[in-house]
Amino acid sequence: ATLGLTYQLSDALRLGASYISEQSMSDFKWNTTTGRYSMEMNAPQTFQIGLAYMPNPGLLIEADIKRIQFSEVLDKVTLKTPGGSTTMNFGWDDQTVFALGIQKKLNDKTTVRVGYNYGESPIGPEDVANNYGSLAVTEQHLTLGLTRQFSKKVSGSLSYAHAFNNEVRNSAGNSIELEQNLVNFQISYSN
Repeated sequence: ATLGLTYQLSDALRLGASYISEQSMSDFKWNTTTGRYSMEMNAPQTFQIGLAYMPNPGLLIEADIKRIQFSEVLDKVTLKTPGGSTTMNFGWDDQTVFALGIQKKLNDKTTVRVGYNYGESPIGPEDVANNYGSLAVTEQHLTLGLTRQFSKKVSGSLSYAHAFNNEVRNSAGNSIELEQNLVNFQISYSN
């Protein structure tokens, strides 16, 4: 379930809040030569609050805070094996993400966007050995975007997201490290 609301504080200021319940997913299953393995890995519930400031029709500045309840779904996960069940201690902590975004309409045909967010990794050094292969260690993200209206019905958008390099290392010297770049291009048609 997703619930949200907005409240117009003034002509230029809007407050928003949202809640997303825990998302129940089918068990992750795989077969091996010794039999079937499975585990449940639901998506966490989140709470978010944000403030949007529109000093003029062509400029939007937004700041958000999001709380992701990872500890409820990824602290301990039960692994079902042919020989029984065992508890895996992933140890994920809850995460608070702070985000700032700016959108500027340059003219009737072109809009640009920039955004930044920070959230401490939900995986700490003490949990590195239980999370090899996880991609959740990046803490800072920068995004850039551009939308161009080609005609009344067709527009194109180009976006770039950079997840800054972050490494989480345990006392044994093992680590999880990730840096990521993502580019998207989209064509939209509307009636």
